[in-house]
Amino acid sequence: MQAEARLGLLQGELNTLQAEFHTLRDELSALQTEKAVLQNEKAVLQNEHATLQGSMRTFLRAYLPRLRQHLFGQRP
Repeated sequence: MQAEARLGLLQGELNTLQAEFHTLRDELSALQTEKAVLQNEKAVLQNEHATLQGSMRTFLRAYLPRLRQHLFGQRP
């Protein structure tokens, strides 16, 4: 009788732990998916940043001196 009661308690604990394990596994999967999405967004933003930085350099080196010369009659 005691062994059956103990076995019932252990089975209940096992079921609880299995349910917690499955919940944690699902949460881990969701977090891994979110991490992948964020890494992709980061890569897109880094590419956009590099493009904008290149555009800014081009503007500052090529067009700004011409604009200054045109507006103020100054030599670059």
